[in-house]
Amino acid sequence: MVWPYKVRVVGAGIAGLSFAVALTQRAKASGPGELSTDCLRIDEAASGPSSDGAGIQLGPNVVRLLQNDLGLSNALRTLSFAPKCISLYSLQSGKRLARLSLEDFEHRYGAKYLTMHRASLQSSLLARLHESGHTVNWASPFNNGQEGPLPTASERKSNETRTTQGLEYKDTLLVGADGRRSACRKVYFEPFEQAKGRLGKPNALRQPFFTGQLALRSVVTSLNNVPEAQQQEIAVWTAPHHHLVGYPMVMPVAAGTRLHYNLVGFITSEDTNPNAAGWSCLASTDQVRLLLQALHPSLQWIPTSAESWSSWPLWASPTMQSPEDHYKNNVFLIGDAAHAMRPHQAQGSAMAIEDACALANHLTSGSGTLHDKCQRTAQERWQRNARVQRQSLRNGRIFQFTGPMAWFRDRALGLA
Repeated sequence: MVWPYKVRVVGAGIAGLSFAVALTQRAKASGPGELSTDCLRIDEAASGPSSDGAGIQLGPNVVRLLQNDLGLSNALRTLSFAPKCISLYSLQSGKRLARLSLEDFEHRYGAKYLTMHRASLQSSLLARLHESGHTVNWASPFNNGQEGPLPTASERKSNETRTTQGLEYKDTLLVGADGRRSACRKVYFEPFEQAKGRLGKPNALRQPFFTGQLALRSVVTSLNNVPEAQQQEIAVWTAPHHHLVGYPMVMPVAAGTRLHYNLVGFITSEDTNPNAAGWSCLASTDQVRLLLQALHPSLQWIPTSAESWSSWPLWASPTMQSPEDHYKNNVFLIGDAAHAMRPHQAQGSAMAIEDACALANHLTSGSGTLHDKCQRTAQERWQRNARVQRQSLRNGRIFQFTGPMAWFRDRALGLA
């Protein structure tokens, strides 16, 4: 069987690499065999892999995919950490409000709950891609559609693309995995959304928006000052208008690997440049003070251990409303390009990987045209992503309740 499609992936972050790896793995296992470089192209605007970013939490839903669909079992064994529980604390009193054990997750859900550094996951996916004979075209930005629109169905039928080997491709697919500032979405989706808006349809334009929150991150390189309990768990400290999350994660070092402690705090702030990009922007003294105000004395190890804080403005996409928010005219958006979400459900990366694996699975199995397979994937994915977007918003509000609502939350958890 000859692989019938040409696929171009824009973006080599977690979403794009997950899709490329899943596609090569599935194609090899399900019939078409190894994909040639004519069939699959991966472009990335950056000049190389980035070490930026924070730790990520990986629930059983995505760990199963990383192990089974993406072949990362060995990488997870060496580069991830399995916390024993998730604990919810009061940032002001230091009291534990609730505890969820994670130790039986492998038995209950078929996989562990893990933490990992984002750069380690990206490098592991990149290594798997190289094993399949493919690579990333670094420093190759999407040129805002200057190569022209994708061919229509009738044009594709009459003008099949022929490679140097003489193989014919029936269809072409562009996979937009280029993040919340997606150029693919801007070129191929926004014109449709603007047209809907002109017809009077509300909320037609789905541009990402600044949420009014900042994420502040610090990586503690030594666990000497971190209490033993926090060295074994994911901790969430709640307070009015802000909250803090901390957990151990494995980091590569010269001598192998070492446990570091990842701290990410969330504050509401008007004093920010929402267009700032990357984790390289240092947080201001006022921002750190806002995050750590009214800190209980038992938590003074946090400012003592955290040497510096970087900041990241949080953006989100409007909640998905239909399959068309994923797929239009042979362009399929995955990950943040389709549904940038707040991080308060710790499922942003997981949803990107689920998107990637679902699309790869549909493309390499079942009957129908490329259009049919993409539509089935979009129909399968959009409602789940919308639910996670809504839950992430709710969680952020619950973590930062004030006044009576905070009291009712704590009382419901048994410790008010």
